[in-house]
Amino acid sequence: MRDHHIDLCGQIDFTRTEAMPLLAREAHFSFACNGCGDCCRGREDIVLSGFDLWRIAARLHLPPQIVARGFCRASIGMVSHLPVLRLAPVKENRNNCPFLTENHCAIHDAEPLVCALYPLAQEISRDGQVSYFLQPTGCGGQVIEARVQDYLARYDVPAREATDVRWAQTCMALEDTVEQLEAALGPVLVRRMQAKLWQALYFDYNFAQPFLPQLERNLGWLQGEMAKLTAYQAKLKYVSK
Repeated sequence: MRDHHIDLCGQIDFTRTEAMPLLAREAHFSFACNGCGDCCRGREDIVLSGFDLWRIAARLHLPPQIVARGFCRASIGMVSHLPVLRLAPVKENRNNCPFLTENHCAIHDAEPLVCALYPLAQEISRDGQVSYFLQPTGCGGQVIEARVQDYLARYDVPAREATDVRWAQTCMALEDTVEQLEAALGPVLVRRMQAKLWQALYFDYNFAQPFLPQLERNLGWLQGEMAKLTAYQAKLKYVSK
C-alpha cells in the first residue's frame, strides 16, 4: 500500500456503507474470531493519534519522537495536509505489527485506539458526536457476541473518549487552516510549518505528564508560530516588490 493512500483515518478510500450501520451503545453485535492475530499482520493503515503515541511512549518509557522513529512511518496526508503517523510492519517477521509477539500484543495496555476498537470502528463529527459501527471481518472461528458499550468498556475506550474527541476536532480545525497556509506560504515555509505541526501534535510531550494539558499548550504555541510564518511570508513579498 502506498503512502498517498494513507491519511488520518487510515485508508482514505474506506467509507462506511449501508452494510455497516451506526450502532447504538445499547446495541448488540457479533463477529467471528479464531485468535490467529492476522488482524495485526500485513496492516499498513494503523494510524496513531498523538494520544496513541503518548500512551505507547509512556508504556515503553521512551520519548515520543524515539518511538515514532523506531516503530512508525511518517508522511503528510494528501487530503488532510497534516502529519500522519502509522505503525510500520516488520517485513522480516511476516509483515507483523512491530508490537506483535506470537499472537499477542506486547503493548496491550497501551494499544492504539484502532486496535482497541477492532472490529468496531469510530466516527467523530465536528461537533464532537461519537458513533461506532462494525467493520467486516473474515477470520472465522468462535462467534463472539457483545453489547457495544460493554465491548468498549472492556478496552477502556470510554475513559479516553473525551481525549479522542478533542484530538479529532483539533485535526479537523487544523485541516482548514493548514490548507489555506499551504496556498499562501512558499515551499521552504511550508516545510517549516510541517515541522512545527509534527512537534505540536506528536513530539513535544512528556509521557510522565497528562496528555491533554500538553496538547492545549502546544496548540497555543502552534498558533503563534503559524502567525509568525504568515508575517514572514508577507515580509518576503513586500521586500521582493
